[in-house]
Amino acid sequence: MSKFVLVAARKGKEILDSEYRDFIKSTGLLPTQLDHVVLDSESAEVGDLSSYDGIFVGGSPFNVMDENYAPEQSHVQAQLMTLLHLPVPKMFVCFGQSLLTFELGGVVGSSYSEPAGSTVVELTEAAQADPLLQGLPRQFEALTGHTESVEKLPEGAVLLATGPTCPVQMFRLGEDTWACQFHAEMDAQGLEARMLYYLNKGYFDPAEFDNIMSRVKQVDTSDVKRILHNFVAFAAD
Repeated sequence: MSKFVLVAARKGKEILDSEYRDFIKSTGLLPTQLDHVVLDSESAEVGDLSSYDGIFVGGSPFNVMDENYAPEQSHVQAQLMTLLHLPVPKMFVCFGQSLLTFELGGVVGSSYSEPAGSTVVELTEAAQADPLLQGLPRQFEALTGHTESVEKLPEGAVLLATGPTCPVQMFRLGEDTWACQFHAEMDAQGLEARMLYYLNKGYFDPAEFDNIMSRVKQVDTSDVKRILHNFVAFAAD
């Protein structure tokens, strides 16, 4: 039986449990197949993850553009970067895309931030041969919400998806590491939980909560979830 792990870089049992449920629902994995490593302090470590078939790195409230990192943020980001060198397929979501870009010499900024809600994702020509993007239409909707975004790819990164409001939606490093700006793991229920938890953190106007939820409940997330199913199949092969 294949075995995966979700590495979470956030605090709070409620939101940690919600994120874990999102990955269970969207990947089709059983709870016995998805372990949970939480980096929520200066002493928390990822440990040895080399025996897993695949690694998911979830989002985080951290921002790589912050001028002064708290010791915890510096520690957590350093821990996450150690995963890059493991010979295991890896999928970094949202914050992870900014982190990889920033640490590997690309440019992260705030020019293409997107409020919580839906976004249009468009696949590039390079995506046609990528194993995670097989069976997807050239354009689809995904759920998102971020204050930072990639403005220049790190060296060697292959752009796989773009969009009208965010030019770097997904890229690949080498043959076993992917990063996406959108939340492939979330549906409307998952986004609602995330929005409630981070209500006043600048991801959206709280006065627009009901309007946002009304719109995202109409979004079909079946296409974007195929990315995670493809990742599981690729990693387990």
